[in-house]
Formats: sequence, structure tokens, C-alpha cells
Amino acid sequence: MNIITITTRSIAVLTAILFVFTATATTTEEVLARRVESLHSIIDMRYTSTVQHYVDQYTERHPSTSERLLGQASVYFPMIENIIREKNMPEELKYLAVIESGLRPAVKSRVGATGMWQFMRSTGKMYGLTINSTVDERKDVIKSTYAALDYLSDLHERFGDWTVALAAYNCGPGNVRKAMRKAGGATDYWSIQKYLPRETRRYVPKFIAMQYMMSYYHMHEISPELPAEQLRYLAAAKVYDRVSFKDLSDRIGIEASLIKSLNPSYVQSYIPATTDGRHTLTLPEDDLYIFLSKEHTVTFDDIIFSRKAPSMAVESTQMESPRELILVQALPKDISLLATIDKSDARIAPRISSTPRKRKRSAGDSYMAKYRAWSSSQDK
Repeated sequence: MNIITITTRSIAVLTAILFVFTATATTTEEVLARRVESLHSIIDMRYTSTVQHYVDQYTERHPSTSERLLGQASVYFPMIENIIREKNMPEELKYLAVIESGLRPAVKSRVGATGMWQFMRSTGKMYGLTINSTVDERKDVIKSTYAALDYLSDLHERFGDWTVALAAYNCGPGNVRKAMRKAGGATDYWSIQKYLPRETRRYVPKFIAMQYMMSYYHMHEISPELPAEQLRYLAAAKVYDRVSFKDLSDRIGIEASLIKSLNPSYVQSYIPATTDGRHTLTLPEDDLYIFLSKEHTVTFDDIIFSRKAPSMAVESTQMESPRELILVQALPKDISLLATIDKSDARIAPRISSTPRKRKRSAGDSYMAKYRAWSSSQDK
């Protein structure tokens, strides 16, 4: 009798545990599905078993990889977002670079796709990227982002759907057209998914899961693996003369290997000379300002991206520190500014306008003096 009682009680306890576990699992799936489907996105967001697989992969099985990706995003997303805003395109497209390359500008696939946006040579050239023995602009973050957004814009115009445009970016428009014919003329991604190449069938679910992870990582106890402080704020400027990475290293006191890693598009470890300033140099922001203060052929007019530059601005009586200046004239007048005012992190994202520029050293000298004054105040 006692044995029967104990056995009955054990079964009851096990049943209760199983019920709680099942209910918890179901609730978790429901919560994840609700979060995914509520994300603001141009993509047709659906919570499928494949999406769940990649969410689990990014948040549970490989959280260290997600922490690294979040750290990389803190460096490169500001550059990408700036160009997306300039082109008035959906900001969620930035997650495509994470899926394509893990935000690694110099990565090359086994089939030859290269750079953060994984351009093949022919497609890169079609969209205006220079690829030769000296320069491979597929590895240039700024130029390749412009090219990738132009390509995505063309695909969206062709198919009229961003989800399908992403699929076409991965497998080519020809394969998408073929899948549509096999699907009886259906034109939405989820209807043609099973007719797409295997990699492309997983491509959009990966994108959805990546957007989820980068939006909800804090709910999974994932913390970004931030890069060295020197790399958290990058800036880029046009250059005109030939610039050797070794000579630049000697002049401004940073490792040539760091210069190379931030400028992987220059195959031979030097920037070729140009008359139009087509080539650019990317450095940690403070180091770029040092370079510009010493370089006689480049001025601060030539900055094309700067994340936290101080402002040569009019100060409001309500403001308390230089980081709260009104960003109205941070750079010379032929630079147009896309600025976000934020007391904790004022950002400037300049781009060159079509107005002819006047290259005067006095503007650069004045700006550098303002920068040094601001920088000193931040160290106190």
C-alpha cells in the first residue's frame, strides 16, 4: 500500500513538473513570437520554426558571437545609418550587413564575394566600385554601403517588396523570378520561399532573428563586447596626395596595422594620389584630427564622416556644456549636417554638398583649436 501511494505521488509530482515546463516553454515561444511580430520593420515579420532556430542560436547557443556583433555594430552602424538617412531608405537594412559579413569590412567568401556587403567583382563594378591591384572598394565601408543601398533600391523597384528584395540580394533576381513562376505567379516571399535556393530560404529568417537579437539582447542577458575606446569613434576624410600607412604611422603615432585594419580597401598599404579626393582615410577621430592639422593638402572641409565632433556653434543660455551646443555650424558651410542633439552623446554626420568648396587652411586651424579646447574640457 505504501509503495503504491509513493508511486502515485511521484507520478503526480512528475506530471505537475512536466505541465509547468510545457507551459513555460509555450509561454516563452508566445512571448518571442509577439516580440518578433511587433518589431518595426519593412520586412514581412513572421515567427516560424526557422526564425526560432536562429533566435535560439543568437541568444542561447552562441551568445558570445552576438556580444561581438553588438560591439562591431557600435563602430559601424553610425556610418551605415548616416548613409541610409541620406538616401531616405529604411534603417532596418543595416542588419543585412550583419548577416552578410558579421560587419567585417575585409572578409572574403570562398566564392569571392568581398567586403561588408559581400559584393562579387562584377556586381561591385556595376555599382561604381573601383576594383584593381591597388584599391578594392568593396572593402570600403562607406563606398560599399552606398553601392549596396543602390542595389537594394533597384531590387525593391523591380519587385515592389523589401522582403523579396532581400532574397534577390542573396540569390539574384533571376532565381527569384524562377521561384515566382514555380509558385504559380505568387509574388510575396513566404509564398515563394520553398522554391528559392536553400541558402535563400534561410536568409530572411536569419535577418528577422538578427533584428530581434539586436533589439532584445538585454532581455537575454547579453552584453555588447565593446571595442577598445580608441575605436569607438571613427572619422573619415578625403585625401589627395599619396599616403603611406608606414609614414602615417610615424607621423601621428599609431600602429600601421591599425591603419590597415580601418582602411582595408587599399591593397598595397598606401592610398594612391588623386586630384578629386575620391580616396578617403578612416582613423580614430582624435588621430584623424591630428593628421588634418599636419597635412597641408587636406583641410577640415574634407571630412566626410565624424561621429562626435565638437561644434563651432552658438551656445544657448539653457545649455550647460559643449556637448549640448546647438549643432548649426560644426564644419565649413559647404558641408551639410545631419545632427542629433543628445545631452549624453551629441553626434554629427556630415556629408559633402554639391557646392564648390574653398580649401583654406584657416578654417581647419580654427576648427582644430576649437576641438582641442572642447577635448580639454572633457578631460577635467
